[in-house]
Parts: sequence; structure tokens; C-alpha cells
Amino acid sequence: MSMVNGKDLHTMECIVDPDADNMERNKQEQSLPKQEGLKCWSCKDKVAKYKCPRCSIRTCSVECVKHHKKLNECDGIRCKTEYVAKENFTETNLLSDYKFLEEVNRCACTNDRNVLPYPKSKNMKQKISRAAGMRIKLKLLPQGFTKRKQNTTYYNYGSKSFLWRVEWIFYNSGVTEIDKSLPDRTPLNNAIKKFISHEASIDTFNSQLTLFSKEPELFFYLKKEETPANVKQYFKLDGSTGLRENLRGKTVIEFPQIIVVRPEQATVFDDALCAPSSDVKCTDSVPQQNPPATVD
Repeated sequence: MSMVNGKDLHTMECIVDPDADNMERNKQEQSLPKQEGLKCWSCKDKVAKYKCPRCSIRTCSVECVKHHKKLNECDGIRCKTEYVAKENFTETNLLSDYKFLEEVNRCACTNDRNVLPYPKSKNMKQKISRAAGMRIKLKLLPQGFTKRKQNTTYYNYGSKSFLWRVEWIFYNSGVTEIDKSLPDRTPLNNAIKKFISHEASIDTFNSQLTLFSKEPELFFYLKKEETPANVKQYFKLDGSTGLRENLRGKTVIEFPQIIVVRPEQATVFDDALCAPSSDVKCTDSVPQQNPPATVD
């Protein structure tokens, strides 16, 4: 019978019980004291039990979870599009990305099946037709869109003019004022006086627009519609005339959003100006009459 030395016996023991080292390692880890970093972020006392999917903060109870959400303004929903470095990318991240793509595909298929028709009402068709007669390309959105719900523009058949809803965006002031029915012949300079001048109107005067009231002249700009997302172009409007003249040859989606700019900040928009009538190509509908023939 052959003899077995000590080295071979150790090898045989490893083959018989390959998990022995792992079991011992786990016992040693369990015997170590818990790290200070695993304590609750909120109360700093108890051991953390939960980990926030959004910000990875560890908490110990429902009260602490609510406390951390309130302080950090955290919704607790995991960010599915968060950037993960290549060296930290695991199978869990891969599975998460795969489920996210499946969800996007499912939503896209659902939207394709639930496409609602977009019938234009008689009133909408009349607005578009009347605007086209003024050489204004008016585009109205389907029902349910926010701008469609907000739009209070209407056409007055008695005066044969539009009363526009206008959003006045006062540049670099954080103030946006609303005109729900501005006649299209009212000059823009006169239209904004009720917002910047205390003498013009006490009810609509905004004290945050003091700097605008001190300027001898203000400039008006309209963002060009139907352009690529990374391209911003503007039309410069004439403050001495109304919207009927200023919107001619331009596209308006629901209602105009006019940016009011002080002279010292106008260069930002002047560098991105486009041609006055490059938005809509229109031709005058009134034919030119030939001059009367002269009789000798």
C-alpha cells in the first residue's frame, strides 16, 4: 500500500471541502464590528436598513426615509438614465438598461396604437383662414396641449381684427406678463406701458420692472418657430406698430411670445437675427392695377 505524504493530504482536503475557506472568511467578517458609515444618515444613531434608490442615502426607518426626502427634495425614484462609468458597470446596470429600453419600446408601441385623430373645429379653421388673409401662418395644436388650453385669442368679425393672447417675457427679470386679448393694431410700445408704468395702470403695474420703465426705448423680439432644437433665431419687431404688421410673414404657434429687451442686452438677440420675411413666403393677394392709359 502506497504512503500519502502531508502535502497530498492537504490537496485532498481542499478537493473534498472547497468551501471551507469561504465559510471561515464569512465567520471572520461577521465577527468584525460594524462600520460607522452604515449608521442611519438621518438620526445618526441606529444601524441603517434601507438604501434610497435615487441618492443612495442609508436610513433606518420610515420616519428617517421621509426626513431625508424632505431635506434633500428627493423623490426616492431611481434615475434610469444616470451615467455609470465603465469600470463601475455591472450586470445589474446592464439589466436595468435592458428593462428601460423595453419600457420605452412598450410606450412607443402603445402610443402608435392610441393615435387620436386631429379634427380641426370650424372655429379653428376660421382662425387659420383669417390669419392667412393677413399673411400670418397660424398653427393650432391638438386638444390637450397646454398652449391650446391657454390660448384666448379670438377673431372679432365686427372690427375684422384679431385680439391676441400675448406672453410678454421681460428678459433677465424673471417676469412674464399676460395679455389675454390685445388688439392687433395696438403698438407694442403702448401695450406694455400698463406693466412698466405706474401712471398707465395701477392694477397691472409690476414693481419688478422698474429698470424697463427707466429706458427711453425697449426692443421686441419674436423667436422663429420650426427651427432645429440647437438653432435659435429671432425676428426683431417694430415697437411703433401692432401685431398685425409685426406678425406678417411669420409663423405663430397658438399665440405670440414676445421678448422685451433693454438696449444694453439687445446684442444677444441681434447676433441671431433672421431675415424679416424668411419664415413664411407670402405674396400679396391684391393684384396690381395697370396705370390708366394716357390719351393724346
